Amino acid sequence: MTYWPQTSEALAAWIQAIGTIVAVGAGVVLVFLQHRLTTRYAKEQTANEAFGIALLLEAEVIALQGAIDVALGRNEFMPVSAPSGIVEALPKLHLLGGPGKELLLLVSIIRADQGMIADWQRDNYFGTVDPETFALHRERLALMQQGAEKAAVGIREMVDQDKG
Repeated sequence: MTYWPQTSEALAAWIQAIGTIVAVGAGVVLVFLQHRLTTRYAKEQTANEAFGIALLLEAEVIALQGAIDVALGRNEFMPVSAPSGIVEALPKLHLLGGPGKELLLLVSIIRADQGMIADWQRDNYFGTVDPETFALHRERLALMQQGAEKAAVGIREMVDQDKG
């Protein structure tokens, strides 16, 4: 007993069924390949964007480190500001991973310190800074210095790795 179709109508039905199965299988494979290519392209774009941000921020972090060092070297109540390039890059710092996290933390410390200084200036414009407030300012400067160093090292590693 044979299962191969003997009539031309049955043969046509078999050919149509096999063709349909092949077409559906090809469609599934094409969708899968398109998804892989799209995902790979998106990852490459994200990596390129992160590298570009790292390149732009490398100089900004070095400038910030210099400002923090100057503030630490002076024995006065001196605010430090985050460079505009870092502030503008805040929404995309997550692309940098660890260095971006350090920069986000650093900016929050800078803003907290600026708020404390603004409050002090509002309340005691011509007065002297109490030792407790000054000590807190110095602690924040030290935290800023540590955060800037971690961010700088991480950014340098990213840039060097991508260049090589």
